[in-house]
Amino acid sequence: MKKVLFMAALIGLMGCKKEQSMEKDAAPSVRRYVAILNAMSSGDPTVTILENTLGEITWTAAPNQCLYEGAHSFDLPTDKTVITFDNDYYFAMNTIDGLLLNSEGCVYGQGLNNQTITIELYP
Repeated sequence: MKKVLFMAALIGLMGCKKEQSMEKDAAPSVRRYVAILNAMSSGDPTVTILENTLGEITWTAAPNQCLYEGAHSFDLPTDKTVITFDNDYYFAMNTIDGLLLNSEGCVYGQGLNNQTITIELYP
């Protein structure tokens, strides 16, 4: 009986060490921002955040209604950042000053209607 208990305890200790070493070896995960943007006619977009492990992004509209800016205080290096934006009229850009949703051939008041943006930052 004592041998069985000793073996069970030994196996348990080995399992703990294995879990601890796996945690140290785990690769850093991708940080992600996923949101739905809505902006009709005028004003800043309303934002529904679905996932956010990047940090705060504040979205504002430019006066001409064809440009939306996403201000943030974290680093998004272009060689490690992927931006996916679901819109036929706007395109997303990562700039030194922040994120821009810009439109080529903008129609006044066109706005954003349930547009999903995903920003992924890879280690």
